Amino acid sequence: MFDSVTIKNFRGFESVVADGLGLVNVIVGDNAVGKTTFLEALYLLSSQSPEKVFSIRAWRDMDPNLSSETFESGEIWEDVFYRFREDVDIFIDGKGSHNRSLRIGRLRERAVSLVEGVHYANIMFTWTVADGKEYECIPEKHDKQIRFPNLPPDAVSGALLTANILTQNLADQFSKLDAANEAGDLIRMICEHWEDVQDLKILTKGEGKGTLCASLKSLDRKVPLGLASYGLNRLLYVLVTIASFPDGVVYIDEIDTGLYYERLPDVWGLIYKLASSTRTQIFATTHSGDAVDALLPVIRDHEADFRLLRITKELDTPTIHVVKGKALAAAIASHGEVR
Repeated sequence: MFDSVTIKNFRGFESVVADGLGLVNVIVGDNAVGKTTFLEALYLLSSQSPEKVFSIRAWRDMDPNLSSETFESGEIWEDVFYRFREDVDIFIDGKGSHNRSLRIGRLRERAVSLVEGVHYANIMFTWTVADGKEYECIPEKHDKQIRFPNLPPDAVSGALLTANILTQNLADQFSKLDAANEAGDLIRMICEHWEDVQDLKILTKGEGKGTLCASLKSLDRKVPLGLASYGLNRLLYVLVTIASFPDGVVYIDEIDTGLYYERLPDVWGLIYKLASSTRTQIFATTHSGDAVDALLPVIRDHEADFRLLRITKELDTPTIHVVKGKALAAAIASHGEVR
């Protein structure tokens, strides 16, 4: 787990610190204060390759493709720097059982290759892992192929989930859990809390990839989960991802997307039950007051595991306020504004 995080010169953050983090961390705040940026910074820190920069560009509907032109110019990297100020290094540091840091900086002089056809990017990614060892990676272009040498051997296991459900990823992860006899509890959890669902199975046609399907009480046939309900599909996507990364970290953007407000207490209960059993740390953003209010029944019995991270911005400077479980429960119960 990450107990504290420091982020400097990354996108909208010049310098922020979040200390005293918990197992389940709910991130709130106005638009454009940095909720998603916070998830992205931690996701990059947890990773082991600069390639994840392309992933977060894709999540923001920005061109994720690395062409020869953007590689040579360095344009593909510039938006990760605070206010595009590439003269100041990015620094992301996490303390806790996942103890690691990441520094991203422009090279003062472009590295020159002695090998024909090999070119280096004008940027370096440096991971420092728990044992203090540093791994410096300067991306390379070999003709049209991009390579990332000298990467750290391990990443912090986990995933970042957006509102876009990656259906095949969900089916593949569910299949792996099922093959390891670890899907039964998930199926029971869904059937107990989603009244119309009787069972979940992977169906395969011919040699094609499998589709995750639900058996419904209201129909005499199995249907693809996405056809049954977006909310159900979204909830299972979150739960399957948590179950797939024990002792890891799962980042969820807009956790309440597609879920009816009356289901949210049960949703939080399921997420906490699974996260506590797998010791998977959760960071989840929301704009919804209903989603925050729905935390109360779960927090009351597990105050030590919950945190609310409220990001505010004054004079264009973001600050992260960490509210611990007992104070959070009291604020929700008294109908205080915690968003």
